Amino acid sequence: MTRGRLVELPTGVVTLLFSDIEGSTRLLHRLGDAYGDVLETHHQVLRAVWDEFGGLEVNTEGDAFFVAFSEAAPAVDAARAAQQVLAEQVWPDGHVVRVRMGVHTGSPQVRSDDYWGIDVHYAARLCSAANGGQVLVSESTAAHVDDSLEDLGEHALKDFPAPRRIYHLVVDGLGSDRFAQVRTLRAGRTNLPDQLSSFLGREQELAEVCALLATHRLVTLAGAGGVGKTRLALAAAARLLDGSGDGVWLVELAPLHDPLAVPTSVAAALRVDVRPGVSTTDAIVDAVASRSLLLVLDNCEHLIGAVAELAAQIVPRCPGLVVLATSRASLGVKGEHVYRVPSLVEAEAVHLFAERAAAQRPGFVVDDTNTADVAALVARLDAMPLALELAAARLRSMDVAELRTRLEGGFRLLTGGPRTASRRQQTLEALIAWSYDLLTDAERTLFSRLSVFVGGCDLGAAVAVCSDDDLDEVDVVDLLDSLVDKSLVRVDDASGHVRYRMLETVREFAADRLDPAERARSAPRDHHLAGAARRHFDYFLALAESANLTAEGEQALRPELVQPETDNLRAALDRVVSSGEIEDGYRLAIALENFWVTLDPFEGITRFETLFAAGGDVQPILRARALRCYGGSSHIAGHHDQARRAYQESLALFRELGDERDVAILLHRIGTSLLAQGSVDDARRHIEESLEISRSVGSARDVVQAIGSMGWVALDQGDLSRAAQLFKESLDMVGDREWAWWQTNMLEGLTETSCRLGRFDEAANWARESLVLADQLSDRQSMVFALASIARAAAEIGDTVRAGRLWGAVEAEESRGRLGQWESERRAHEEVVAALADEEFERGRDEGRRLTLKQAVAAALG
Repeated sequence: MTRGRLVELPTGVVTLLFSDIEGSTRLLHRLGDAYGDVLETHHQVLRAVWDEFGGLEVNTEGDAFFVAFSEAAPAVDAARAAQQVLAEQVWPDGHVVRVRMGVHTGSPQVRSDDYWGIDVHYAARLCSAANGGQVLVSESTAAHVDDSLEDLGEHALKDFPAPRRIYHLVVDGLGSDRFAQVRTLRAGRTNLPDQLSSFLGREQELAEVCALLATHRLVTLAGAGGVGKTRLALAAAARLLDGSGDGVWLVELAPLHDPLAVPTSVAAALRVDVRPGVSTTDAIVDAVASRSLLLVLDNCEHLIGAVAELAAQIVPRCPGLVVLATSRASLGVKGEHVYRVPSLVEAEAVHLFAERAAAQRPGFVVDDTNTADVAALVARLDAMPLALELAAARLRSMDVAELRTRLEGGFRLLTGGPRTASRRQQTLEALIAWSYDLLTDAERTLFSRLSVFVGGCDLGAAVAVCSDDDLDEVDVVDLLDSLVDKSLVRVDDASGHVRYRMLETVREFAADRLDPAERARSAPRDHHLAGAARRHFDYFLALAESANLTAEGEQALRPELVQPETDNLRAALDRVVSSGEIEDGYRLAIALENFWVTLDPFEGITRFETLFAAGGDVQPILRARALRCYGGSSHIAGHHDQARRAYQESLALFRELGDERDVAILLHRIGTSLLAQGSVDDARRHIEESLEISRSVGSARDVVQAIGSMGWVALDQGDLSRAAQLFKESLDMVGDREWAWWQTNMLEGLTETSCRLGRFDEAANWARESLVLADQLSDRQSMVFALASIARAAAEIGDTVRAGRLWGAVEAEESRGRLGQWESERRAHEEVVAALADEEFERGRDEGRRLTLKQAVAAALG
């Protein structure tokens, strides 16, 4: 816990003191309940000392203190006085309480009333290295004091493998010879560098890598540039540097260009003497064969053949050797275990960004004012550690909102990495270019063509879009596998179906290297798509048409074909519109008619308005269908006047074309619009005319819809029995056609009818059936309707906690974005639910407001 304090933590150069009781667990077992009295006395004694010397208690946990001093001398004086007072203290039953302390001076960062950073970690490790009754002082603190300090030489600490000089504070004449050897790592057992910034998150990955190194003798951490392979490898190596064996040794391969230099560099790191007439590899084997050590080979990708050859020769011949490699591609050596390093999870990425941002802009925290911008920035950067660190560096000159906006235009802003970093790590572009330069010409061609996919693709799409006379289908499959191995393409099988995707940072780099003739985003208006961009559009137009999502279709709708490809469909539509191929844009937008209605009717409205505004000569049949689609999205969005005007214009065009089937569809659509506006009699006449024409042309789908809509007419007229009959008739006529979108409509009608009849259990059952289908369709608005109906039914039968939970979930989903027609109809549900609200309802409501839509669906169906 942290004691309440009336003054702020000192900043700038600060001296940190850590202390804890040596063997506290053993002491607890020996003293039992009396340990509580010991701990209380310990705290009282030390707090009095800290206060006397101007120390500020930062944190206390159990028997451990973390105290800050604005100067080094008072901190050392406080440590000496504390040991003197503790030595004079009489403890229960003659037991001795021995406290160890570490004092270190540095420049920690301040965040949320606490310190963080590498100096905090070093001070804590220094305390852990001390013996009970001993005070260890760092070199940086010793430089600021003129005191009785005994030089203990250079020592490496856990997580700080580079040796540093430390000192023993002489208290009452007790030199270091009166204590056991300090608990440091044996000097000369490693060349690992100390890290100048904290290693954040990755606890699961760190544990997994350490476990692999315990059971495998060759482990490769593979992943895209900037994902954090090196930091993870160094953290694992430091954790395994426990003083046993013959140490941990790092070989930095990034500066090397000559494959022949790989064995030489390894020998130099291991301090192996190479005798004349003996190969470097054999010399390494001779020196290491009887030793137990971990060898870290960092950045192997540009010398992968030489590294693989060396590993294949030394690992089998040195039984105590374990090799940990980092590379953007696997080594391909027998016995190798490849560990794919993922991006950070969102919470870890936000934490990393916040920590690095605070280093650039002191006082920066993630709070309600910027959390949305930070989350969007993390997503934009694929939660890549290096990209986040480069982004955080930009906060020196702009705020998070501005940074987010600027990054929407590309990643060229992400420059300015530390001057001590390698050139390839100082900009994001240079980092990716390092991998790109290692590709063959064929790999580069495929790499750039894959950039036309947004949100990834499956193998079939990759082959169809990326193959041509230069790359045949077999080439694409082989080269795709190679790009995966080189960490430029990721494999995602979380959904049960394998998809290939590029990190967005990588995809934009690849797009810049696409042949100009294929780079649609830079094509001038009226310049037709070509190459991969054209094949991408053709592929996804065919996919959309095969999903049978238009009003003309009689077969089962297959929304599951297009749902995973939302981003690709949007990209394909954007490209043809920007290149002036407006009729192609019409074809794709129309093919997605039901997609817009269920996914986001507001986007559907915008898409068709963009096409209409583009002008150009468009075939009348395409314009008529587009107006119908526009009206459909407008209707679901609750814009009924707009919908009816679009329907009427579409109807006129279809009549000119002599298309009776579509005339029937438009009459039905106009009828539903009129019904939504309260014109029940006009609505009935339009729907009856639609039904008559549909029967005459033999359109089963349109007959089913017209009968169902007559059910809504009957409901509005108060004929509940007739309404239920028509809803059920329409539902039964669907049969096994899998028109799930229409079935949800009819189930909503039956739900409302049952509610008005007072059959609330029955209403809840109908609503649950509707909810299952709406969830399958990802139809957000229909899910909200169903949840509201279940909440209403629960309230009516007295289950107010459930009613509140589901209504709270509805309110939460409303806050996430517009729904459309629901907004004009919610009052009828709210009035019933609110009238029955009580304390239990409000408790459930609070719970529901914390649920995601998926969680709410599960709760409603459970």
